[in-house]
Amino acid sequence: MSPPIESLNESFLYHIWDGSHLLLNELETTDGQRIEIIHRGKWNMDSGPDFIGAILKLDGQLAKGDVEIHTQTGQWFQHGHHTDPRYDDVILHAVLWGEYKPSPVVTKAGRLVPTLVLGDFLDESLSRLQTRVEKVASDSAKGWPEVCPLSKKENTQIWQRIEYWGMQRLNQKKERFKEERDYFEFNDLLYQGLCEALGYSKNRQPFLKLALLAGLDKIWPAIQLDDEQQELETLQGIYFGAAGFLELSSDEEARLTISTRNFMEALRRHWNNFRANHTVSQLKKSEWKFLRLRPLNFPTVRLAGLCYLMRLRKTTGFLDPVLSTFRDLKNSPPRIFTQLQQQFVVPSYGFWKTHVHFEESKMPSSAQSASLIGTSKSREIVINVVLPSLLAYAEEADDYELAALVKQTYKSAPRLQSNELTRKMEHQLGLQDAAATPRRMSACDQQGLIHLAKFMCPAWRCHECVHAE
Repeated sequence: MSPPIESLNESFLYHIWDGSHLLLNELETTDGQRIEIIHRGKWNMDSGPDFIGAILKLDGQLAKGDVEIHTQTGQWFQHGHHTDPRYDDVILHAVLWGEYKPSPVVTKAGRLVPTLVLGDFLDESLSRLQTRVEKVASDSAKGWPEVCPLSKKENTQIWQRIEYWGMQRLNQKKERFKEERDYFEFNDLLYQGLCEALGYSKNRQPFLKLALLAGLDKIWPAIQLDDEQQELETLQGIYFGAAGFLELSSDEEARLTISTRNFMEALRRHWNNFRANHTVSQLKKSEWKFLRLRPLNFPTVRLAGLCYLMRLRKTTGFLDPVLSTFRDLKNSPPRIFTQLQQQFVVPSYGFWKTHVHFEESKMPSSAQSASLIGTSKSREIVINVVLPSLLAYAEEADDYELAALVKQTYKSAPRLQSNELTRKMEHQLGLQDAAATPRRMSACDQQGLIHLAKFMCPAWRCHECVHAE
């Protein structure tokens, strides 16, 4: 007997999708399309669709976008998703139970969205699955274990486990790139990963959407010009136009200075010229988030940095400079990381030396000499995008020497900025006392701490944490 509807919530359904509690070889939509899940997407903790950046095959056709999950089909309309542009990129509507003759699911743009009835493809009974998921949730609700078995180990053993889980995190990220490899070249994967990284958590989704709308096959041919400044201005026109930032109301336009208005008009000319030659959609300015972000982390600032990198890599691509660095410095993994890091640092330039967006908000005077993409962010890009994607490349090419060198570089990389998760894990393991922990923490170690904080401690997976190999 199935649990009553009122006893189920959508977070339980998220576990069904994210935890792969499905008969994957039998999935099909209500209209008979065969579904192959390439990447389930990322669980979205913010407003908008439940999972973003999913990759599916629908009857053999690749689809990349978002997944929305409900208990029943009609909730798509009850929640107003059919009038909300944030749901225009949904490629699958997953529901627990179907309905008799449901209304077709459509986006605000009028596109039909296929529906998957999860209840028809569960790998065990719904009641047993609910009991198992609720137990995990109950364990998580207890908070972290008060007694940490790993913290009781010898100092050397603690660091060994941290490094082990850091390598597991690298492999997780590598697998995502490998999943997408059948559909994208490595240059595309690096480009998409770079864009996601520039978006941080708040703007990751619109940045990825922008990368998919304005692919390398469209961008680089559009800037084969003789003048570097003209190329850079063209790129700004394309990206800020596609992002929706060039669309201002009459009141907003009236508040601009003459110099800013002239600059935006130049960018609009480039954007209109690009649109005249390419079919490309445009994001809405409302999709981007600025609230509670430092000015230097505004998406407009990061977009300006992306434009600079795109001009810099128009002839080499993103992959070749990375491979050259490993080839030239193969005897020094620490120097490899330093060199890779420098490849993604972007100095301020032009309009962006004094502005953080178009609407006359000035760059803080203390930050006017700051980079658009600084050393700290560049390090994160190398750790989270470059190294895992290159490890996927090395494994595909059966280049064992390169794969080993990528791992050595990862292990030797200096630590990134600490965050709430790493600080919490340092306290959990008694690592906050520098005198008691003479080993210098690496970026790999930090990634291990993040993995433990996200997947082990909240689920009380203590035995696996200490003993898994």
